[in-house]
Amino acid sequence: MKLWGWLKGAAAAAAAVLLCAAPMRADAAELIQSPVYGQVYVMDEAGVNGLLFTQETDAVTQFMMETASDPYFVRYNRFDNVLAKLKTGAVSSVVMDDAGNVTAVKDAAELAREAAEHLYRVAAMDAMSEEEKLALENQQLALLNQQALMAAGMAQQAAAMQQLYGTTASAADAAMIQTYADMCAQLQALIAAKQQAVLLYQQQADPALCQQALLNIQSLAAAVQRSNAQLALYGA
Repeated sequence: MKLWGWLKGAAAAAAAVLLCAAPMRADAAELIQSPVYGQVYVMDEAGVNGLLFTQETDAVTQFMMETASDPYFVRYNRFDNVLAKLKTGAVSSVVMDDAGNVTAVKDAAELAREAAEHLYRVAAMDAMSEEEKLALENQQLALLNQQALMAAGMAQQAAAMQQLYGTTASAADAAMIQTYADMCAQLQALIAAKQQAVLLYQQQADPALCQQALLNIQSLAAAVQRSNAQLALYGA
């Protein structure tokens, strides 16, 4: 049964959108060399920017979980705090055009300056008026609603595959479909948790409650990442 390619691709796309993608202020694709995270590609795919890690390490996994629960990413869909962490301590980077040609090279000092600029924008977000914060939060809720619809569609597809193949699938294929179904449920839980976190911020809830909501998001994101990694193994 040739389902693993589609399942892996769909799962990877969902994980990328929810864990490692957000609009960023970037004019070109960039490959950053980090002593902690290895080579990290800041990509632009169909107008949506995100991060692609070329290595799988404990540090990368932790970074992805922290990204998923980054308060600025969760609340405003902004990546500046994440990029500041990535560029701080980075050794160098190369900037590329759409054809992959190198158009610029940045050294550690320039990346450190950019990290400082990202942190400046983080401070600017902290200084926004309540009306400005509310506007960004509402935009994020609208995006999360779209993602919820996407995840619901994926869950329906998983259920349809389970029904279609039923007892005819091999043990390996049945396990693969079940992993995908589990991931769909985890994605739905993750999106719901992010929606709840944004609502807590809007209600100006106790900071401890907001922090707990972010930790819950990190835990759910870790579950999605584990399922995504398992799906990749099925296609290896």
